[in-house]
Amino acid sequence: MTFATAFWAPMYLDGRFDPKRDALTGVWDVSEYPDSSSGKMEFRRIRPHYLTVYPSLNELSQNKSRALWKFATAAVRNDIRRESWSWSFFAQRRDDRETVISLTIRSLFFGKPPDCEEISKLCVAVQRLTPADACFYSSKINRKRAHTWVHA
Repeated sequence: MTFATAFWAPMYLDGRFDPKRDALTGVWDVSEYPDSSSGKMEFRRIRPHYLTVYPSLNELSQNKSRALWKFATAAVRNDIRRESWSWSFFAQRRDDRETVISLTIRSLFFGKPPDCEEISKLCVAVQRLTPADACFYSSKINRKRAHTWVHA
């Protein structure tokens, strides 16, 4: 499938369905040849707010039981924060929103390019986003870009 986008280069996924794990697993790359893959990918049937705390494939391959235990405790803590509407939950979302919007604009359009520390901070914040948050932040980025004067 091909989806046109103004910001991102095409991404190619090559994988298979693993019925034992109930997941699509494989490799991804920006090249259409799967032999030169950039990394592993996995698509699972997990509710989006649990995916924000799900361990990476690297963590799972190093110590699966520890990674899954950390995931279980993080998921329960995340549920408690979401259900009790704690201030820390909203503060984290606010900080993630500010980080994602400002650093994405700086890295893609204008402003001082983010350094390595800011890029890693952006990656961590993006992993915590739900699909609804990501769509909303994308619309805010597009609006800010459209309403900003750029002098040539």
